[in-house]
Formats: sequence, structure tokens, C-alpha cells
Amino acid sequence: MLRTADSRILRVLSGFVLLAATGCNDAGSSPERTDADGGRQGSLPLMSVGEVSNRPVTDFTSSEPTLAEPTDAVPPQGEPGNPGPTPAAGNAEHVMTRAEADLAQALKLWDTCQDASTDEAVRRDNLNQVIDRAARAMALTRGQAEQADVFNMAAVTRANARVQLTLIADTTAINEDAEATEITEADILAQEADELFRYDATSMAATETAYRVVELARELAERHADEADSVWTQSYARQSRLFGQRFPQEGHRAPISLAMAGEMCERTGLMDEACQCYTMLTTTFADSLASIEAERALNRINLDGPLVDFAGETLDGDWLDLAELEGHAVIVFFKSGSPEFLAQLEELKGWKHVQIVGVNLDTDEAIVRDFVESQGFPGTVLFPSDPQLRGENHPLATHYAVRSVPSYWLIDLDGRVAGTSVDFEDLRVLMLGLFSQ
Repeated sequence: MLRTADSRILRVLSGFVLLAATGCNDAGSSPERTDADGGRQGSLPLMSVGEVSNRPVTDFTSSEPTLAEPTDAVPPQGEPGNPGPTPAAGNAEHVMTRAEADLAQALKLWDTCQDASTDEAVRRDNLNQVIDRAARAMALTRGQAEQADVFNMAAVTRANARVQLTLIADTTAINEDAEATEITEADILAQEADELFRYDATSMAATETAYRVVELARELAERHADEADSVWTQSYARQSRLFGQRFPQEGHRAPISLAMAGEMCERTGLMDEACQCYTMLTTTFADSLASIEAERALNRINLDGPLVDFAGETLDGDWLDLAELEGHAVIVFFKSGSPEFLAQLEELKGWKHVQIVGVNLDTDEAIVRDFVESQGFPGTVLFPSDPQLRGENHPLATHYAVRSVPSYWLIDLDGRVAGTSVDFEDLRVLMLGLFSQ
């Protein structure tokens, strides 16, 4: 038991700093929260504030989350969140001590949950106790301005425990090839985030709990990235957009999440979802650094019609404008040291009815020349003579936000863009169809 009011407040504040810094498991320790410099690095409509219903978010991976407006509504007396009338002044110290004691016990149990050697059943039980005690502390301090620190810290502690329970369940389902059960805790966390937002959208409890939802969605999307079902990537994109809608003042974390979600959606072929994330970056967070890259990505994704601005200096010192090419063309952004591209290059050499244009993103001209000559590159290679424009600074790579190599584009007979960032397997199918005509 803490001895004085001052020591109680110190314990609460120091504990909050610890939680904010360490978070929980992989999701809690993400660089989004720990990197002071900001480093870290579909087809559903994006709903604006004026288009949403008042239905709270209840399903973590269902259709687009809805945005409920804040409300001053308070639960009925006796229900969670409203333990009853404020005690008389003489009992105020007793109420504060009880809430802080619950929070202190929750933090103590939380510490035990970070020991990886702890039996899983024990960890689950402790995490559930963390949730219960944190929720009790929240109920005792809700609406009390002098107890806002306790309320906020309890909310973050509860959210962290929900995240860890979800990740434990997810790991168990993967390892045992059993039916995944993470949806239950994730749903509850999303509901709690929604309730806190509707109660007080400006509170730290609302912001931090909502961000834990985003972090959890990201962690699950990364864990399941190799699966055919992209439901978790969709969920990450939706929750990132919802966080951006609800907390536009989060000019650091919201843009990072939107940018990461957009890139992840691109990798999994969810181009509509990616566009929505990038569009929010260029509108709601137009002042963020991420908005610049998002605008460039939209330059590429939204290409429609003739590719009229695609030109560059060749490795031989000439100038190539794609508008001058006739017939089908494949554009490939590549690096000489990419094993994946080296394997695909052998197949590219056999595509006799297609013009290949390579945009090289290396920096050393000698390496590029050796690669082109030794491997017999079957087309024209664009490579700037100015060293300042090489590598990731290649004008075409920056203008179209090409982030990964090899990256394939397809241009049809009329010189129109048929696809950007086309998967090589899909490109092979398209080429086979072309050759069979």
C-alpha cells in the first residue's frame, strides 16, 4: 500500500511513463511509439464524419468501421463506468486509495505477464486480472478531474492486457493449427475504444486505447501477411483510417499508420484500400511528411491512359520517351543485386513480342554495365549519368513512389497503362494470353 498521497501520485505517473514506453509484446514495442524522430518504419468506401452512423464499432474485421460522435451520456448508476454518486468529502481519500490500489495491483500483475517463462495459463489468468482491476479503477475514477491520471493509466493498462491476450490466442491458434480465437478480445478492445471515444473524445484514455487497436491490427496483419486471405490487412487499413478520422490532432502517429497500411495494402493487391489511406494522408494530414510520398503513390496507382510523362536518360547516354515505343511494353524497376529479378530475367528474355524497359535503381554505373552485359538484358536500361539522381533518387522512382524491386508495369498496344506494380505471376499470365493471340 502506498504511504502518502504524494507517493501515490508519483507511482501512478511513473507507471504511466513505463507503460507508454514499453507497451506490450511486439505490438506495444513498435518503433511508431519509441522512435522520437518518427521512424518506422480493397473496395470499401472511406466514410467521412458526415456520412457515418451512430452505431459503435463492434466487429474488428467486418465492414468499414463507423465513426460515432462523442456524447456526454453516462451509464446507469451501478453499471460499469458509473459506480454511483460522488462520495462525501470525508470519504474522498478512501475512494482515491481504493482506485490507486487496484491500479497498483494491475501494474504488478502486468509485470509478471512480461516474463516469457511464465506458464501460459498463468499469464492468461494474470492478464484477465489486470483487465478486471484496471476496469475497477476506471469505474472509481471516471468523471473525476483530480483522478484523470489514474483513469487514463488504467485505460492504457487494460488495453495493453487486451492486446497481449489477443496475441497469445493468435500464437496458440497458429501453432496448434486450431481455429483462431483472437477475434473475441480484439472485438472487445475495439468496443472499449469506441465507448471511451463517445464518452470523451479528447481524453488520453480514448486516444491511447484507439491506438492500441491500430497497433494490434498491424501486428496481426504482419503475422498473417503470407496468407491468401487479406482480412487482417484490410482491418489494419480501416482501423488506421478510423484513427485518423477520430483523432486528426494525432499528426505524428496517424500518418505513420496510414502510410504503413497503404504500403501493406499495395503488397497484398488491395489497391482501393491503399488509395483510401493515401488520400486521407494528402487531405487530413497534408502537412505531414508522409503526405508527400502518398501523393506520389497516387500518381502511380491512378495512372489511366497514355503514359505521356515517362522518359529518362539511358545507360548509353541517349534519351528514351516511352511515347515513342510501339507495341506492348513491360517496364521493370530493378536492382542488379536482386536474386528475385535475376531469376525472372531468364523468362523475360523469352518474351519476344514485348519491349522491355528497365529502370535501374543502383548507384554504381560499373556494376550496372557489368550486369547488363553479362546477363544480356533484353531491352533498354534507363540510368542517369548524374550520380545525384541514381538509386532511390531516380526521378521516375520518386515521382511514382516505387519502393520495392523488382516492380513491373504493363503498357498495352495503344501505349496506355494496363497495370502498375503487377505481380510477376500475373504478368506471366497476361503475356501468355498475348502470345496465344
